[in-house]
Amino acid sequence: MTRFGLLVPHFGLEADQDLLVDGAQLAESLGFDSLWVRDHLVFHPHGMEGTDRTFVEPFITLTYLAGVTDKIGLGAATIIPFRHPILMAYSVASMSWITRRRFDLGIGAGTFDHEFEVIGQGAEDRVQMMKEQVLIARKLWAGETVEWQSERYKFSDVDLKPQPRSPVPVWWGGATPAAARLAVDFCEGWLPGRITFPTDDEVRCRSAQRPRPDQECERAKVLAQAAVRRVHQDRGAGRLDPRRDAGRHRRRRAALPGARLRPPHLRLPHALPGLSRADKDARARGPAAGERRARRSQRAMKTTTTTKTTHYEIQKKRRESLLDEWKGYHKTILKRNDVVMREVPSRRIRSGVYAGYDGDRPTKNLDATVHELAPHTTTTIHRHSWDAIEFVESGRGWTEIDGQRIDWRPWDTLHLPSWAWHRHGNDADKPAVFHTWSVEPMLEQFGVALIEDGGDKPVAELPRRQRQAHAIDGADPHARRRQRLAQQWSGTESARLITRFDDVRGLVTKRGARSLFLVDKSIGYHTAGLSAVMHELAPGLYQSRHRHGGEAWLYVVSGRGHSEVDGVDYPWEAGDLIVVDHWSWHQHFNDDKQKTARLIRVHNFDALYDMIRILLDPLNLFEELPELDAPDLTGIVWPDHFEGRPQ
Repeated sequence: MTRFGLLVPHFGLEADQDLLVDGAQLAESLGFDSLWVRDHLVFHPHGMEGTDRTFVEPFITLTYLAGVTDKIGLGAATIIPFRHPILMAYSVASMSWITRRRFDLGIGAGTFDHEFEVIGQGAEDRVQMMKEQVLIARKLWAGETVEWQSERYKFSDVDLKPQPRSPVPVWWGGATPAAARLAVDFCEGWLPGRITFPTDDEVRCRSAQRPRPDQECERAKVLAQAAVRRVHQDRGAGRLDPRRDAGRHRRRRAALPGARLRPPHLRLPHALPGLSRADKDARARGPAAGERRARRSQRAMKTTTTTKTTHYEIQKKRRESLLDEWKGYHKTILKRNDVVMREVPSRRIRSGVYAGYDGDRPTKNLDATVHELAPHTTTTIHRHSWDAIEFVESGRGWTEIDGQRIDWRPWDTLHLPSWAWHRHGNDADKPAVFHTWSVEPMLEQFGVALIEDGGDKPVAELPRRQRQAHAIDGADPHARRRQRLAQQWSGTESARLITRFDDVRGLVTKRGARSLFLVDKSIGYHTAGLSAVMHELAPGLYQSRHRHGGEAWLYVVSGRGHSEVDGVDYPWEAGDLIVVDHWSWHQHFNDDKQKTARLIRVHNFDALYDMIRILLDPLNLFEELPELDAPDLTGIVWPDHFEGRPQ
């Protein structure tokens, strides 16, 4: 049966007591089934909602409207996880009990990071936090006395009275395939916004696979470390049937630490001294036995290798030749005009390599490529084991990631997760140009760089993204590894995929620039260590000097200037890539006294460099002057955020 609900105006310019009452009563008289509210902690309206920041708390709004209506249902779309789970469960139960109404609880991770940063939860995995809150609330609503021990929440002997008047169906809010999967696997309903066909297909497919009520369906485990125990009466221990459970009453243990357990069906030859070898080991009989003995004889041949050079001299020479080779590849300024664009027929796109194995300058950590997509063209789809950052230089188009289409325009930045199917499209009349930076060279170095093409197939016909094994209970090494990896993987499929330039603003830093994150775990991304920051240098000024292990990669979005590296000046302009060599003192200057210069700093610190810092401790891998030599930016009048952005 189809039901219709109405979102009431409890926020923004239209928030008004009389309008709320009149609207709720009119909706009930017209036959609407329910009244709905939104949820925010620090309300910043979307662009189409104006600028008024008025926002009335959702549970108070619904309780108030229940008092001026007769029986219309209530709903929230969606409650976000900034409350403690006991408070959330308490608010829902109290409202349900006092209003005597049906309540549908929509939940979601929330769109805006600032609402969680103000309460110290900016780094939280909000999808997992929301799931954990709902698991706790469901137990409280069911009348259980709950004990909960996890990294987020620790409490015991908690129950909830009054209980909700009726069961509380939980709906997941979101328009992506990941949200659809959460709705089917974890909730009773789905609250989509504007959805794509792949998302709709995902829901239909997942719904068809959902277990029947008579099948055991365990709720998704959250973080694998929560120990939830219901206070209950001991129902007694189970019985062991000796015939059916033979051997279960006593575990076999090795006699000594590190000794192996022999499989019970295997008899060792030395335990049967009176038998010939052929009788001791059935493998020694038959026509193939002679061939096996010959192969063993060959493997048993003794080989002696002698050299006149010590291992020290060999390894020293190898290290020196490696460094000499890689120093020959280094170039501080990679000019855009020197990048050769080549047709890539297999993908229906033109690409050029700034740096990487696929061009003339091999690298060991990152690579940099520029792509041009012709008008009215869609690339083939593929995926790979490494992740990448995509930055749009000019034009408009879209990128489809695991079936989710994301429209973009100049200076938007996307994250392409590892093993996510993706393709790009340009429906406009002009070419679109975008850059990608990836960690493919690092994975190739480790021997795990894999790529898979999908041609023009829809995502629904392709294998799903690789998934981590779920966590299992226990304190043994294998269980702990499963728990740790599941925690690391948690939130991957619902992580942020795009930073729209319209939605971010830079902040002035003490190092002498106005900076903003484009891709980083602190703003909701789940990368393998990749991070991108845009730095804007004030007219005629510069950043403070510093040096660090690993190369510094900076793509010049706009402006002109130079970088001083160990006392040598290297001029650059828009479109160039600056690559600062390892452990070189450097700082960047804006040579234009009228306009700012924008540079994107790409690095892989969270993965590679943090590991190296630990391995090389106590060596310092980052150094700056004791007193920063940054300019005083007080009084600088920064240009409009969108100045210089292509249309």
